[in-house]
Amino acid sequence: MVVGRGLAPPRDSNFFLSLIKKSATLSHLNQIHAQIIHTNLVNDNITITKLIQRFLDLKATARAKLLFASVASPDLFLYNVLIKGLRNSPFESLNVYNSLLRKTGFRPDNFTYSFVIAAFSGLPSSGSEKVGVLLHGRAVLRVLVQGSDRRM
Repeated sequence: MVVGRGLAPPRDSNFFLSLIKKSATLSHLNQIHAQIIHTNLVNDNITITKLIQRFLDLKATARAKLLFASVASPDLFLYNVLIKGLRNSPFESLNVYNSLLRKTGFRPDNFTYSFVIAAFSGLPSSGSEKVGVLLHGRAVLRVLVQGSDRRM
């Protein structure tokens, strides 16, 4: 494609993924998000997932959760990104995990369990160890059930 006379190159998901990766400030990331909306890429799960991940990296958790809530059909990877990104807020991480169980047909995977368990690992033992034990038990049960499914 020849670019000239004021014509801008097409702005596709790769263009925005590159910008998201390079963004260093929340202000810049907000501008990128506005352009994603303007170019109607809000339904591109890869782009939105990277945007949410970058908001979390920049400690804009409220913004990341708001954007996550606007995704029509989040996939397991997006849930995992949010759970991992909320690792400094263990109970918020657990809420996302519970939402995954209640609202989707997805089964948590090894990443899901490791992210949500890791969120609780740094807490003083004020009941949080019970949550960790429960989550660990679910992870072990998942492995056992999957193992029995494979043998059939």
